[in-house]
Amino acid sequence: MYLRTNEEAIRIIYQCAMDYKNNLSNKCVLFITTTDNKATSFETLFLPQNFKTDVRDITSQSTRRRVAAIFVKQRDDASYKQMTYIAKGMTIDDATLKATLNEKVDFSNLSTEFAIARKP
Repeated sequence: MYLRTNEEAIRIIYQCAMDYKNNLSNKCVLFITTTDNKATSFETLFLPQNFKTDVRDITSQSTRRRVAAIFVKQRDDASYKQMTYIAKGMTIDDATLKATLNEKVDFSNLSTEFAIARKP
C-alpha cells in the first residue's frame, strides 16, 4: 500500500474540489435505469456545499438493473438538454419509453458529445 504525503493528499483533495466545482456544482443529473423492459429514473442535484455526494446505490435495488442513460442540466434550466451517457446497445428511442421522461428531457434539442443512435 502506497502512503501519500500530506502535500500529495492536499493536492488530490484540491483537484477533486475543483473538478466538482467545474463539472457538477449547481447541476442536476438524471439517471435512467432499466430492468425487465421497465425504465425508472433517479434525479439528483449537486449543490456547492455538497462536495461529497454518493450515488453508488442507485442500482442496488436489483442486480439486473443497469444505468441506461444519464442526462445533465444546469440547476435553473427547465429541462434536460444534454445526454452524457447511453448504454451500449440502447438507442435514444429506448430511453424515451417512459412517458414521464418526455416531461423532463427536451429530446428535440438534445446535445451529446457522441453520435445518438436511432431506431430504424
